[in-house]
Amino acid sequence: MVRSKGGGSGRSSRATHEIPADKKRKKVATSSPTPSVSSSEDEEAPSSPQPPPPPSRNFTFLPSRFRSKYKQQRFLDLESRQIIAERPVIEILPLIDFTGEYRRRNWTKIGEPEDKYNEIIIREFYANSFPVRPDSKDRISWVRGKTIAYDPEAINTFLQTEYTIPEEDDYRKLMKTAMNEEMSNLVLETLSLLGSQYQTGTKNQPTHILRADLKSLVRLWQVILYSNVVPLTHTSDITISKAKLIFCILLQKDVDIATLISNEIHAIVLSKPSKSGTVRPLAFPGLITGLCKAKRVVIPQPLVPIRRTIDHVFVNARCYNPREFPRASRRSRPPPTQSPPPVTSPPVLPTGPFDLSTMQACMMQHFQHMEEQHQLEMAHLRHVKLQQAANHRGQLALHSYFYNYTLHQANTGGSLYPWPTPEQFQDAILWPGDNPVFSGGGGEPE
Repeated sequence: MVRSKGGGSGRSSRATHEIPADKKRKKVATSSPTPSVSSSEDEEAPSSPQPPPPPSRNFTFLPSRFRSKYKQQRFLDLESRQIIAERPVIEILPLIDFTGEYRRRNWTKIGEPEDKYNEIIIREFYANSFPVRPDSKDRISWVRGKTIAYDPEAINTFLQTEYTIPEEDDYRKLMKTAMNEEMSNLVLETLSLLGSQYQTGTKNQPTHILRADLKSLVRLWQVILYSNVVPLTHTSDITISKAKLIFCILLQKDVDIATLISNEIHAIVLSKPSKSGTVRPLAFPGLITGLCKAKRVVIPQPLVPIRRTIDHVFVNARCYNPREFPRASRRSRPPPTQSPPPVTSPPVLPTGPFDLSTMQACMMQHFQHMEEQHQLEMAHLRHVKLQQAANHRGQLALHSYFYNYTLHQANTGGSLYPWPTPEQFQDAILWPGDNPVFSGGGGEPE
């Protein structure tokens, strides 16, 4: 049975480029000539695109910047929309399992958007992308005389993922799989901490998981995906469709990231104000700037910086779940290093058609491997703390030696302060060794 405790959570404070809570959109009617995964059970279905209305106000047509007057009218309509920028991602982050999967998928360029963009260029891109014909399926824009494609193949080539776009990836297949009780529990156990529950809708169906219940690794993937792949400013929970996306990533399932990004850009291109008057913000300015530069478009001033980098400081402050990694271990002298259990090889992922029982067995192996990796990581962290303490003692000792040397030389006219022998110096600093103390090697623990 799907567990429920109902209710939501308060909205977290928004960073630069994010929409204030009082202007948050609830649902935005979008249209798309092709189905998009982002328009799944947690979003409205797209409708047929409509051509822009005739120009509503007089303006001087600029043929060097717009393909038609309709495109220029679209630009004027987009002037009030906010732009939400991506975040750069440092490749090596504290959560070890993230770095390995991030590299395995060749997604590093997703975390390397252009660090500055011009707001007018971004709006011109979206304006010139708007299709005039309702039946158009083109995903092409035009910026300052250059044709800019944003179809999945173009995005995939630009990101250099070396990925062959399939007819249907594992994520889309999972999106079509019914969320029965067994599958719901499997997704919940994979993404959230022990004892967590789904938040449910009016018909008692699972709708989202609170961020407070997510594992630290899942929080990291959430912020990266919400910033650079499926832009969202609401981060206090994760919807079912996005939960399935991270579920596939953690299980090393096939995810067509280029199609996801292309669909998101196209949904923004076709978006229009909702019934409440809210609009969808413009996203991917760093990626769009990169696509333009690749076509030798000159980006004019002024330039606006993108958002804060996802680095060690960001992860420590925003991604670690205190329920998973309590911070009560801040002591002056760390406990002795203990031998972690031997690390087994990562589980061999099942191949062939989707099978729930096979996936469950794989998940059990995956959980065991994650726990072993965590124990190894914590052992290394404890050892680093021992090394830091030894370095501190060594610095204090050197200061004392030099200070006393100068005092004795000044008072005696040249007599030397007795320096310690190398053995005495090592006894004073208690260096723990170059490697953690595991069974069969390393230095002596403190």
